[in-house]
Amino acid sequence: GIVNLNSKSLGDIIHEDGRLNERALVFALLRNVPPDFIWDCRNDFVEWDTTLKHNVLLNRYERSSVYTSK
Repeated sequence: GIVNLNSKSLGDIIHEDGRLNERALVFALLRNVPPDFIWDCRNDFVEWDTTLKHNVLLNRYERSSVYTSK
């Protein structure tokens, strides 16, 4: 079934067959949590927003073909 990730009802994280939709649950729990790790592997690297907090770890890899499959 289709899950509405914007809804906060527990019933929305259960599939129609009764199984737990783990992806929707994790998304709902972490939706408002700011990231503390960002992995950037774009070839056309653009500086990140300067409003990132001091505790955010930003990994920058310019050669994305080494780390990802295309």
